[in-house]
Amino acid sequence: MSGSRRLVEKYMNNSKFVRSGESEPAFLNCSNTEEAWKLGLYYLVDSLLLAGESTKKTDLDILSYVENEDEFFQFLWGHESFDKTMVGLKKDIDHYRKQYLKLVAEKKKPAEYKYIVYGFSIALQYWAYETVSILGTDYVITLV
Repeated sequence: MSGSRRLVEKYMNNSKFVRSGESEPAFLNCSNTEEAWKLGLYYLVDSLLLAGESTKKTDLDILSYVENEDEFFQFLWGHESFDKTMVGLKKDIDHYRKQYLKLVAEKKKPAEYKYIVYGFSIALQYWAYETVSILGTDYVITLV
């Protein structure tokens, strides 16, 4: 995909990078309808499909991608989103558990451990919601 850096120059002060949390104000404060649409597409991809920590740098190339809507909508965002989500799912959760248990055994205050999945995590949440309701009837005993 190729495109100009016009939106980066105009709305992101021609920055080399922008953090995820900084893309929303550009979208909300845009008064030009066509440019708001393009910034909205960027915001959608950045904050939903390829979501990450709000302090992480975002891919400003996406802003140049939205300049050519045909190419933008042909791009395989699902693959990008899936790959990012899988990175989060492949983390070694057992490693975090062992670290936590070691600190508890040493009677030290355990650090807060988080297991965060980035990418299109809403799809994962939806899948879990649907799956739990189905599996729950087969594997959960009602005590009431």
